[in-house]
Amino acid sequence: MSKIGLIIQARTNSLRFKGKILKKLDDKTLIEWVIRRIKKSKVDQIILASSKRKENLILKKICQKENITFFSGSEDNVLERFYNVATKYKLDAIVRVCADNPFVDYQEINILLDTYKKNKKKMITILIIEILKISHMQMVLVRNL
Repeated sequence: MSKIGLIIQARTNSLRFKGKILKKLDDKTLIEWVIRRIKKSKVDQIILASSKRKENLILKKICQKENITFFSGSEDNVLERFYNVATKYKLDAIVRVCADNPFVDYQEINILLDTYKKNKKKMITILIIEILKISHMQMVLVRNL
């Protein structure tokens, strides 16, 4: 059986909206909403992948509070960061989620996982635009990293 990890791509130093994933929406930060929504999915492990910059250490504290894994890697090479996460945690496949989408839908992630497992595809990409939910997400699963 393959081990599927969900990697949240996150940094605090957005150029257009500094610290956006740490801004509050009601009683939680944006990143906390993302984490809590995806925890309902059927992935084996959730990893927040950030860079080694000092200002991203606040994300490590959030990960500890939310009981998910924190990984820090390259600031500029996101592909390398994903590869290192997949290698370190021995993931056979990954689901990619952006940290700034509070409307990520765990049910859509589960549909993706079911399709992936049923069809034994190497890669599945889903782009979902739901006007009523005002959300979009892209998820990619890749076998044998």
